[in-house]
Amino acid sequence: MRARNFSDALNIVAISVMLCAVVRLAVADVGGGKVYPATPWRIEGPESVLDLEKAKALAATYQTLSVPVKLVDEEREGDLLELQRVGLVPTPFREGDIPIHEFVGKSSSGETVALTFSQIESFTVISKNEKTITMSVTVWPEISPEELLRKQPTYKQLYADYRRNVVVDLSLKYADGRPQVFMGEWEETILPLDKLPVGVKCSLYEEHPHMVHPLRFWWAIPSVANDENYPFRLIPKMR
Repeated sequence: MRARNFSDALNIVAISVMLCAVVRLAVADVGGGKVYPATPWRIEGPESVLDLEKAKALAATYQTLSVPVKLVDEEREGDLLELQRVGLVPTPFREGDIPIHEFVGKSSSGETVALTFSQIESFTVISKNEKTITMSVTVWPEISPEELLRKQPTYKQLYADYRRNVVVDLSLKYADGRPQVFMGEWEETILPLDKLPVGVKCSLYEEHPHMVHPLRFWWAIPSVANDENYPFRLIPKMR
């Protein structure tokens, strides 16, 4: 899980170049110090829909899933466990296995549904049996790269107007019979899907808004990031 492929590394280097210009975006004062919008974009924003599509795909690999800590370890202290750069993997994890960063399942009508982690706000377990788990997934922001670039919404507009709930059935196991589990890059603990109880809600937006990775927010173009309501901001380290 710690090793990432070469193409991913190149993407990180390429988008990291954009981060060098983040400080030129709108600056705010928090507690007497300067903070900057957490965004992967330069001041002029993405140049094309393709830029947004690439950033959206990469963002799916940088999401953080917050789950009730007692689901993982009853003796562990704290309320939430954060699985950074979370992915779904089979266990045991074998050479050649690749983490996936989306929910792929079936809708109530039997259609295949694929929901990327870069557009999931949270999900709640509504039922499960020995083979599947049914989740109500809040999709946000529910906007395409093309529409985002064309409409240039503010954060307030994006938050209020671009969300929907989707019910999806997920298999608890892979085709080879291995259990499907959540696993983070730096967290050795795994969380099998079948350990999620009915009624539990898990979020991808519980991190402290000043402790987030800018590459998560593919949708934070200047019209969004420069909105005074935009909560995700970076505090530069004091020298």
